Amino acid sequence: MPGPSPRTPRRDRLDSTHDLEAAAACHPGQVGAAETGANHQVWRERLTAPPSWWLLGAGFVGTVVWIVWVVAPGLAAAVTGVVAAVAVTCLLLRLGSTIVAVEAGPAGALLVAGRARLPVSAVAAVTPLDAAQRHRLAGVEADARAFLVLPPFVATAVRVELDDPADSTPYWLVATRHPHRLAAAIDAAIDTAIDTAIDTAIDTAPRTGAAPATGPVTD
Repeated sequence: MPGPSPRTPRRDRLDSTHDLEAAAACHPGQVGAAETGANHQVWRERLTAPPSWWLLGAGFVGTVVWIVWVVAPGLAAAVTGVVAAVAVTCLLLRLGSTIVAVEAGPAGALLVAGRARLPVSAVAAVTPLDAAQRHRLAGVEADARAFLVLPPFVATAVRVELDDPADSTPYWLVATRHPHRLAAAIDAAIDTAIDTAIDTAIDTAPRTGAAPATGPVTD
């Protein structure tokens, strides 16, 4: 299991608009400019069900219709087929509705995983996971306290380790088809949050000491 990916703190001051443009240039097709309230989504991915799952669903519906047709051909088989098709479609749409996003706003950056929200200020490290690592962390090496967002049809993920004494959750395991890009987006949000906090602390720090005298010096 590789260690957490290193982060290099940013030395330049970047606002959310600059970050959005930089992310869009680096990850075309993955970054949306959609707003959620006052927040900007600098990374957004919908974990949709792949075509293979839709083919499996169609095969299931066809099998059900065939079985019913053998027993009661005609209207009963047709109605059963419609009901089965609607049920399979609703299930696949629900499974494929999970949104993974990184949002930046005035109140700070957030990692969004489904309905859950995590301030990036609580993130200690982010590790991209390949299919084997994701399977191991969700299986034999799983921690029962971890928070998991793992649709079964997405093989890769990121591990987000937490640094929050008030939260017993050791890490989030979040599925994504682009683990390295998502990890980079989270790291960039963390670095920007750190830089903003440092700048704010410097700007609001009280000034101490008297100003040096500038008048003429006499013997």
